[in-house]
Amino acid sequence: MDDKIITAEEKTVEKNRKTRDKITQNKKESLLDKVQKYNGAIIAVATIISLFTTLMFVLLTYNLLLTSTDPQIELLGSISNTTSKKYHITAEKPGIFGFILKNEGINDIKDIEIYVDLLHQSFDGKYTLPEVWQTLPIKEIEYVKSGSETNFQINLNDKLQYLTEGEGFRLVNIRINYKRDFDGKVFFYDRTYNLTENNNDLLDNDVQLNNIIRSLQQRN
Repeated sequence: MDDKIITAEEKTVEKNRKTRDKITQNKKESLLDKVQKYNGAIIAVATIISLFTTLMFVLLTYNLLLTSTDPQIELLGSISNTTSKKYHITAEKPGIFGFILKNEGINDIKDIEIYVDLLHQSFDGKYTLPEVWQTLPIKEIEYVKSGSETNFQINLNDKLQYLTEGEGFRLVNIRINYKRDFDGKVFFYDRTYNLTENNNDLLDNDVQLNNIIRSLQQRN
């Protein structure tokens, strides 16, 4: 009788032990799940922080690149009788020329003002400025994105009356004032052309005009 009682007690103890072990195991598994979820949350937060830090570094590097790089613009003619629209520009109509302003740099540019002045250069190299100097832009362009271009037109016919007559070259100076979009810093661009007698062609002054001067010197 005692052996049966002991056996029943042992069974009860064993059952209680198994129950406790199961509860302990469940607690361990629950704790492990919590730790894993916590670790997962930490990893997710760390990943977000890492991505944010990387993004900020990239943005900072890009901003430094923008501020350390000057804008690059180029002026071309919309029509040319040669293969170069940079050095030889042909009028759409006598005295009326079409231009292409290209933004070739990595910076966007804004608040673009285009001025045009005519002046006379005698064969001895002396310049005569026009009586009326251009103080207001003939064209204003709000914005040109990096890698894009915009077209504009200039009419020289109303300005030719102010140009000094005489032997020499009639020069057309195009000045462009503009700002770097990133920080508003102001930049300047200018190009000078020789206007042909029929008012139908602009020849780049730096290249064509020097060739003309050398040719005249050789004739003399």
